[in-house]
Amino acid sequence: MYSLKAIITVDYGKELRASLEIGDTLYPYDNLVKVGCSSYGGVLLLYTSLTYEDVVNLLRKSKLVYVKSITKVDICCPDDKELLMRCISEYLSSINAKVGKIKIYERGNLKKYLRDINNLIKSFYERNSRLRLYIAPVDYKVCIGLTIDEV
Repeated sequence: MYSLKAIITVDYGKELRASLEIGDTLYPYDNLVKVGCSSYGGVLLLYTSLTYEDVVNLLRKSKLVYVKSITKVDICCPDDKELLMRCISEYLSSINAKVGKIKIYERGNLKKYLRDINNLIKSFYERNSRLRLYIAPVDYKVCIGLTIDEV
């Protein structure tokens, strides 16, 4: 399914070059791939029908110059405190997830909600879990992704 699969952090000011590099790398595997800029400098949005794992493998093989990190996107929620809190809670409950590490990108409104998000996530925290939760603002929404830490 064609959707937002990843948030890609690149060198600031190199968004255009990085988006062309990423697009050229993935195009042979998905000719509808779209790499767009977000309202934050150095942040790109990847829309594709490929799986996240395929995207990561293809981008790692090509050793892109400007890519710093690739963050998985499972779901996006409205950038409203009450709706966001409910969305995070329902998402983690629905997949019965216990997270061991949490990475919150403190930009935009997330700075205001940080304490409340941390309090909410405490109920989904388990010390020895290998799951890592990413929460990142993207324009007028907040995207959430879960990955398994590699050993």
